[in-house]
Amino acid sequence: MPSASPPDLSHITLLFLTSAEHSIVPSINDPYSTPVSISALPLPNIGLAACLAQHCGADVRFSSFRFPAAGSTRASLARMDAVCLLGSRGWDGGAVGAEQNVKNERQGSVDGSAFARFLDQTLGPLAEALGSRKLMVLNSVEVLSWGLDRRHLLDLMDSGKVKVVKTRFLSENFGVRGLDYLRQTAKDVSGEHGRAVRVRWSVGGGTWGGGYVISDPINIKRQDLEDVQRALDLDFERNGDQDAKKGIIMAQEILQSMKSQGVFSLVYIGGQLSHAALQRPKNADSRSEYYEIDEEGAENIEERALPQGARKSGDFIAGYLDKRFGHGKVAYMRVDGVAEDDQSFAIIGVEVIDPELWLTKGDAGERVGMFARHVVQGRG
Repeated sequence: MPSASPPDLSHITLLFLTSAEHSIVPSINDPYSTPVSISALPLPNIGLAACLAQHCGADVRFSSFRFPAAGSTRASLARMDAVCLLGSRGWDGGAVGAEQNVKNERQGSVDGSAFARFLDQTLGPLAEALGSRKLMVLNSVEVLSWGLDRRHLLDLMDSGKVKVVKTRFLSENFGVRGLDYLRQTAKDVSGEHGRAVRVRWSVGGGTWGGGYVISDPINIKRQDLEDVQRALDLDFERNGDQDAKKGIIMAQEILQSMKSQGVFSLVYIGGQLSHAALQRPKNADSRSEYYEIDEEGAENIEERALPQGARKSGDFIAGYLDKRFGHGKVAYMRVDGVAEDDQSFAIIGVEVIDPELWLTKGDAGERVGMFARHVVQGRG
């Protein structure tokens, strides 16, 4: 960070909740011991945590939301001033990092129930009882719960104010209707151009990860149905097309621009646009629909480099969440989208739990300062 005076957080103990345990000596009595080197931890947004500690003076701690038992967790959480979920990648039980890309991977391991239970039974009640002046949660529990399941895209579709990439949620009994239903849904989503379609669970997996990619939705075969069933670990007799741990099955169009240009991201802090970034594709093969999106290597871009309507869409979502959940409840948000054929912006995901925000790239002082100021203001 530059030499300009950063906000003073020396009076703040800030806990970054993680999925795996990263404390040196985690125990019931001291579950939040500080690691030797914050920047060495294999977590998203670790640069932000390091800056808040080194330049803003915050007492930054780390611990998994899975540890320890609920009763002890509430007592330990009550000792914190603020709790942040930006390091919780893997909360859905899935893999972490480059594995969350667009390859056909088994998404059956996804299980958001432990995280949802932690929000509902532990963090939520405690935050409500203490209030934000004693325990600030970034983002608020209500916002985190909204972000758990991608059915929140329906809220944006229903608004009529933003464009969302063609997405369908298979709420009918997929198992009974089988191949015909899958074929009709894929054709509906892919449109006249016959674009590839991703079939996945609505919970977990990041913006573009997990599930099964149908590369030729016009000519779906029974093998595709079997591959979808295997990739999503479907047991129609047990749970049909719904599973409380994984949400419901969804199908989303994959635009060609995602492979040729990448994913455009708008990062908001405290409801205000902080910066924009481009996550470029890597390992792309023109003959294949399978490639990776380089989140770690995302590039800062100017607002003028965004697809048409991107800023307007991001501002609308920021305003929508502010009105729905209350002013200041959304500390951070990342809106991901792609360019349509006419170069207009189409949303593929809104990340409010654990997105990489790249706050220490570019103008790190201003970006981290924005985040720190929101912490100070949120505590009144």
